[in-house]
Amino acid sequence: MPLISWGELFKEASGLAVLARLFLVMGCLIFAFHPDRLVDPQSKNLSLGLSGAAMATFAFTRASLDFSILGTAASLVHNLSIALWFGGLIFLAQTVLIAPGGDDLMTAIRHFSRRSLLIISVTVISGVVHLYQLDGGAILTSRHGRLVILKVFGVVAMVYIGGATRQFISRGLAKKRQLDGRTAAKLRRFVLTEAAFGVFVLALTSWSVATLPDKAPPLGSDRTDYAFVSDRSGGGFDVQLHMTPALVGRNAVRIDVYSPGSGLTDLTVQFNPPTNNVASVTLNVPIDGAGSAKLPFSEGVPLNTPGLWTIIVTGNGPDGPLPSVTYTVSVLANTSEAPVNEDVNATTSTIAGGVSSPATVVVPLGETTVPSASGVQPVTATVVTTTP
Repeated sequence: MPLISWGELFKEASGLAVLARLFLVMGCLIFAFHPDRLVDPQSKNLSLGLSGAAMATFAFTRASLDFSILGTAASLVHNLSIALWFGGLIFLAQTVLIAPGGDDLMTAIRHFSRRSLLIISVTVISGVVHLYQLDGGAILTSRHGRLVILKVFGVVAMVYIGGATRQFISRGLAKKRQLDGRTAAKLRRFVLTEAAFGVFVLALTSWSVATLPDKAPPLGSDRTDYAFVSDRSGGGFDVQLHMTPALVGRNAVRIDVYSPGSGLTDLTVQFNPPTNNVASVTLNVPIDGAGSAKLPFSEGVPLNTPGLWTIIVTGNGPDGPLPSVTYTVSVLANTSEAPVNEDVNATTSTIAGGVSSPATVVVPLGETTVPSASGVQPVTATVVTTTP
């Protein structure tokens, strides 16, 4: 990730979770290089806390989506139970079963065998709940859902092998106080096979994180609750205007263009005040066809007086100037400084006077689509204030 984009991580819970995980994993490396501290009574709880917290941050990977207490809780429990399951397998294979042993070794094996059934059950149940929160019934129709189906096969294999291993331990090792080298090697093969399927499942998990679940809104979608939404103008210059909060001060503005589909130039949105002693504001929006652009509330259009504002949308089409579209919006006095409820990423552009102003293409419109090669692309916008 370029250093210049690291600041974007601080804007959402999912980004903060990534940063927290980075530092938590760095803390875990101290114990990786000094394993003796894992058994030190003064530091072993810290080592468990760091690793557990690092796994817990994965529950907030999709925190930018519509927040669900049930979904986040299921994800949290799912990630922690996976860590206990898979981590326990690795510990058994690489530490406990590498050589014959006595009572301590047998105690560790039986302890994990007893606890693993509960851990596996919690993993499966929380995974099903989390899957429903993400994909609903569209398991086979979404790419994310199909990857989860592949994961299910891996988990089934792990459960089957784990069951065979527990049966072997309960029947063959129930009364033994010593574990000979041959039995340890056999048990280690069982555990390593189960862990290999775990690696397969984790690889599919990493892949699925890069895909969108069926219930997730598309990247760049606009979920702002707009106070003013105009009718579509129709005709050859078919546009629609959204604005919020329609109060004195900065206002978020979104312009949707349905027609012309291409060849649009010099698209402007001019905000004319109700009185002549207040500056008008012109928003220049350089998109060239069907699509949407938004100026967020944080750097929105400044409307400095209450009253009936006239908003004029103009542009040039492939064959010349398009008929202008006019809206009137009643702007009320701002009696509160409450923030606007909006959630959309933005890129930075320039406003006259050197102030940064973000604007983003947010969604394809109607039956039109953004070209698949470019996807949802950011645009720049310039606000120009004209003094009367």
